[in-house]
Amino acid sequence: MPLRSKSVTIRPVVNPTGSVSYRVLGTIRPKTPQRKQFFSSLDDAVATQAAWESERVLNGAALRPKITRLTLAELAQAEAASEMLKGTGLTLLEAVRQVFRHALHTTPKAISKPLGAAHREFVEERRPFVGVSHLENLRLAGVRFIDFVGADIPLHEVTSKQVMDWLKSKGEIKKRTWNTYRNDLFTFFEWCTVKPRRWLADNPVKGVPQYEILATLPERLEIDTARALMAHIETAHPDWCLFFGLCLFAGIRPDMANGEIKKLAAAVGRDGAGKYFCNGVVHIAADIAKDKRSRQTLLPSNLVQWIERYPATPAAICPGDWPTYAAIREKFKIPHDGLRHTAISAFVSCHGSFADAAMQFGNSESMIRTHYFNRMTKAEAEAFYRIVPGELPVATELFSVERVSNVTKE
Repeated sequence: MPLRSKSVTIRPVVNPTGSVSYRVLGTIRPKTPQRKQFFSSLDDAVATQAAWESERVLNGAALRPKITRLTLAELAQAEAASEMLKGTGLTLLEAVRQVFRHALHTTPKAISKPLGAAHREFVEERRPFVGVSHLENLRLAGVRFIDFVGADIPLHEVTSKQVMDWLKSKGEIKKRTWNTYRNDLFTFFEWCTVKPRRWLADNPVKGVPQYEILATLPERLEIDTARALMAHIETAHPDWCLFFGLCLFAGIRPDMANGEIKKLAAAVGRDGAGKYFCNGVVHIAADIAKDKRSRQTLLPSNLVQWIERYPATPAAICPGDWPTYAAIREKFKIPHDGLRHTAISAFVSCHGSFADAAMQFGNSESMIRTHYFNRMTKAEAEAFYRIVPGELPVATELFSVERVSNVTKE
């Protein structure tokens, strides 16, 4: 009698952003709703499919009456093993004999795979499927852990205690940093446990706890701090004026390694500034935007003045001097993404439209409403948009199409 349940399938699904997810779908128990779950990783989807399919077979088999000396659990395991042996040409008894003859007296070669070699394969296999920043985070977490325990240690000898000791060796790190390192290592070891590798029977990171983090409001710069920041940069580091101007007043994401500011600089170097700075906006194309969706962000009149004083060249947009950047951030205590948070808060205060803010800064309306509404007074926003280069007159309008259209006519 056939099982009254549907086999578990995997189907690729193209998301609105252009990325691909994998949908795992199947009826595990007869007369129950289908299970459905989406994964960004094919490996995770395959592992879930295997687990659900095994459960489906066990559940279906348990529903049929049997006359046997086996217990219900033993019978379910036997039938599941028979399903796994289909197509191999082996009977269940032959398979058991082979296990006793070989597996109990030898260690599979794959189990002894060195940690360092496995991690290198992991990084190369994931390269086509994740973004540059994510891949670098996965790589660095693995490399630092390998430096701690040794590259030649066999995978199966890595323990949860070693992962805990490594995390604790970093001293007083933030809870979010702990979770990030832990989760990046979890991703690697989970990859080692699934088909076609099966180098590990279990993920050693499962036993490592992670912190519960309550969401907090994003930190922004106070107006006096923003004013002092731009004055200091213009005096001490004029080559950084445009970078900070774009991030602080237009909300461009400031990651100089692989982020929007780096990609915008590369695009300007390739196509010229006029393509991206025109008609009163800065154009963030899909290949520049973090979420792969193009957007146009209004250039406030004070930012226009900064662009006129410091023209939009690749070097001015993204200087790439990490020590100087770190020193400036430390001097003014600039929080993570604090420049962008300040830009969005000011825009919402001045213009009041969640939809416009979401469209121009690449967020959802819900995110704008939750994190940026009423985060800055109108007077503060107006003062913010009056931060201009020292020798140029103070801007009296928050936005001027005519001025911006002339930015790149030189």
